[in-house]
Amino acid sequence: MNSCFCSFISVDLACLSSHYRYTGDLGLKKFYEFYDIGCQWSRGFHRRLEDNLQLFNSLYPGAVTGWPRMHVGVGAFHMPNHTLLCRMLFNIRFIPGAARSYGDQAEGIWAQENRIGPSVAEMGSGSREDSIELHFDNQNSQRRVEIGAQYLCAIKVTFTNSAFSSYTSCSPPKCHQAAWSHCDCSTRA
Repeated sequence: MNSCFCSFISVDLACLSSHYRYTGDLGLKKFYEFYDIGCQWSRGFHRRLEDNLQLFNSLYPGAVTGWPRMHVGVGAFHMPNHTLLCRMLFNIRFIPGAARSYGDQAEGIWAQENRIGPSVAEMGSGSREDSIELHFDNQNSQRRVEIGAQYLCAIKVTFTNSAFSSYTSCSPPKCHQAAWSHCDCSTRA
């Protein structure tokens, strides 16, 4: 094994294991992969697969030869730290079909979950998994509850005042007008 292979083996295996079930009969033709250093990782991905065919085929039979097209990008949070050429080639805003993606969602979730680290470290494995799952469920519930208000604020910010005026002149229900008018978008990201 060469040093290039060893430095990205965990990412290669994570990519293969997460997408393998969608290849083959399900016919996944392409997918998007966002990674902080996707520009470096993707350069040798297919070569590493071919060079280590026996290992990867033993874990994921047929994945190497039938691997779908992969669009690799770097998340928006990490993009400013990359070179100009890299920003032009790997910016997710320039990848067809991925322009409105953020690309760093997992990091935001784990940043919130780091708060529970000290308490779950003392738990047994079953309790730890249950506690982490409850925290993820809570985040998903909060996201579902807040999505309406976030969407309303996004629309309000997008439209100009004249568009807002023409919307309200269409006589939507008064409750919608009130919610629209009192939306405080300054507190939302």
